[in-house]
Amino acid sequence: MKLMKNKPRPKTKKNALNKGARRVFKIMAGYGGMPRAKAATKHKQTSKPTFLLTCEKCGKSQPRSYGRLKKATQV
Repeated sequence: MKLMKNKPRPKTKKNALNKGARRVFKIMAGYGGMPRAKAATKHKQTSKPTFLLTCEKCGKSQPRSYGRLKKATQV
């Protein structure tokens, strides 16, 4: 069992066509002051590890993800 590294999702403008999102983009455009406070980023305290399970007979492997774990160790 091998622990895989999780890759972050690429940065995209989520829901860029929503009315609220369009409104915010319009307010944020230009040289004016900041109308809204910057959103505080909250990080998760635990991670969702992905293990790569490998068969000892045939050598096939498949990823298996579990719920949130405080510590993930390799075997």
